[in-house]
Amino acid sequence: MPMSPSSTPKVLYDHVKLRGGLDLVTPTLDLSSGALRDSQNFEVSTTGGYTRIFGYERFDGRAKPSDATWVVVQFTAFTNTPTVGQTLTDNTTGATGQIIAVGSNYVILTKIAVATHTVGNVQRVGGTTIGTMVAQTVTFSALEQATFRGLAAEVYRALITAPTGSGPARGVATLIVSGVDKTYAFRNNAGGTAVDVWVASASGWTAVPLFREVSFTAGAIATPIEGEVITRGANTATVKRVLVTNNGGAFVGGAGRIIITTPAPGEFVAGAATFGTSGATATISGASTAITLAPGGKFEFVQGNFFGQASGLRLYGADGVNRGFEFDGTILAPITTATTPDTPKHVAVHGNHLFFSFQSSLINSGTGTPYVYSGGGATEIATGDEITGLLPQPGNQEGGALVIYGKQQTSILYGATSATWKMVTYNLGTGATHYTAQNMSEGYAFDPSGVINLRAVQEFGNFTHSTLTQPILPFIIAKRSLVSNSTVNRTKSQYRVFFSDKTALYVTLVNRKYLGSAPQLFADGVYATSNPDGTRVNGDDDVFFGSAESTGYVMQMERGSSFDGIAIEAYIETNWNTCNSPRTLKRFRKAAIEVQGTDYVSLTFGYALGYNNQAIAQPVGRVYDASSAGSAFWDNGTWDTFVWDGSSLSPTEVELKGTAEVIRTRISSGTAIIYPYTVNSELIHYTHRRGMR
Repeated sequence: MPMSPSSTPKVLYDHVKLRGGLDLVTPTLDLSSGALRDSQNFEVSTTGGYTRIFGYERFDGRAKPSDATWVVVQFTAFTNTPTVGQTLTDNTTGATGQIIAVGSNYVILTKIAVATHTVGNVQRVGGTTIGTMVAQTVTFSALEQATFRGLAAEVYRALITAPTGSGPARGVATLIVSGVDKTYAFRNNAGGTAVDVWVASASGWTAVPLFREVSFTAGAIATPIEGEVITRGANTATVKRVLVTNNGGAFVGGAGRIIITTPAPGEFVAGAATFGTSGATATISGASTAITLAPGGKFEFVQGNFFGQASGLRLYGADGVNRGFEFDGTILAPITTATTPDTPKHVAVHGNHLFFSFQSSLINSGTGTPYVYSGGGATEIATGDEITGLLPQPGNQEGGALVIYGKQQTSILYGATSATWKMVTYNLGTGATHYTAQNMSEGYAFDPSGVINLRAVQEFGNFTHSTLTQPILPFIIAKRSLVSNSTVNRTKSQYRVFFSDKTALYVTLVNRKYLGSAPQLFADGVYATSNPDGTRVNGDDDVFFGSAESTGYVMQMERGSSFDGIAIEAYIETNWNTCNSPRTLKRFRKAAIEVQGTDYVSLTFGYALGYNNQAIAQPVGRVYDASSAGSAFWDNGTWDTFVWDGSSLSPTEVELKGTAEVIRTRISSGTAIIYPYTVNSELIHYTHRRGMR
């Protein structure tokens, strides 16, 4: 007999909020259904949901691939059909553009130069007439538009080069110089015998010349002026920087080194020298020597200003191979500390002092004098553990604090100046890995047990559960010996750590609250990241990294739809969902997926039933018409494609079939033309069947 209307099973709805990030350890029934059991190239959004990450792209100061645009030149019909790669020229305006696609009666151009292609004008390739341009009537789908944007990006990508040299870019730094954003790269030269310095420009990477240095004693009369001429006998040079290394930094009565241009017509010899504008005098110790950087280090940079004016903002660097140095974008001035060997690995600016680390020793400059390491407030502190990072913390009017990370301990240096320094062991047993200490709302670092913040170290000590990333402990164990570098993205409130196998971990934190972690897989390894305090004129949170690949490219993060032209393969796989009744069989009928974004997206959906129990009839693949509203494909084994055209908020309805006690979903995407999108939630439609026996 037919079932009466009153006995029809009621359709129920389970709203799954996609939250929490990756969790590999919590038991299934204790874990929320919106948490992830597997993921790649998604991040935990600060506003909820999971967002496919941005890509990155090579950078040298020229036009960025992700900024590439394209235009349409349409004809009634081709007089002669052009081909991709040719240059189309407007016969009247002289405008030129590179052809990236050819249609039935139109071409798509990028890299437009000189002027614009104008309706009514004859268009040529060389001396060959292509036709007369007419008003555009052709329209393009979201997929076609995304494809053209990707083709245009490839044209600009091909123009960008790496800094000349060999191996990876060993350091990348940013600095505002005279109100202009500058990006610098440090890379071994072609022979691997020294490190060269480069600055990005509108024409690509340009070499930054290193000057010479000469020692002096008995400074007298006045302080030399940068830019004036120093004369010793018949030979002269231009003063670039004066580094007084004693006497509290005062030139008169002091000694140190002077950064100069190459003396001419001959080299200096020891003896009295005079300065042309200031009238200062000094005794030169002998010939000048070229400033060089030995190869093989990994550079770390911080910004500091010991000179009061905005023009005094400079970079301070260390790489574990060379002397520490100061760099203002033009003048690289090595800093001598008299430590043997004088090769600091980490650097910090704190309490109006410049700090360098040497193994387990921490050395700071004099107060307000970054070149003085003898007297004047300069000190050396032994920590008893190899220093792996230095992290200044904000404080009150009495001074902040400097966190000193070691391999096995964390210490804090309190006090406003060297006269009041007091070092306190913060925790024994919990430290950090080299190049992982970063500041956001508080200090974060990567310890062998995972990502940890200072508050957790203080409250819980050296226990695994003090780590923020305890839910992904298996991942941490597999990666902890591969740590390469770290950075932060303040816009997204993320701490990021990178590993030598091209993977990364993005940890999202809001108001010190852990929202979740998600792993990434790049096409390039990350060798060195730019200084996280490198703010830009436009306020952008720009982060660059030196690729670990031998190509030596510098990459800019959070740019474009690809990994420098390579597809971003991304997916999320949720925890098993019991719909609040773990021992009740349910008939799954339908799902609505809330997707948010502004660009073309091609998504792939799938689902599995009953813990992948093969005794249950798992879903059979079914392809939906991609042109239909809400079309999609869900399947357990073969993941086909659903095209979503990128409205700002779109609940996408898909059909579910099958009966089981639990369901798990998977969402993925690929290709190199998809920009970020966010999957916010799922709404599962189901009816109860019976309890499991």
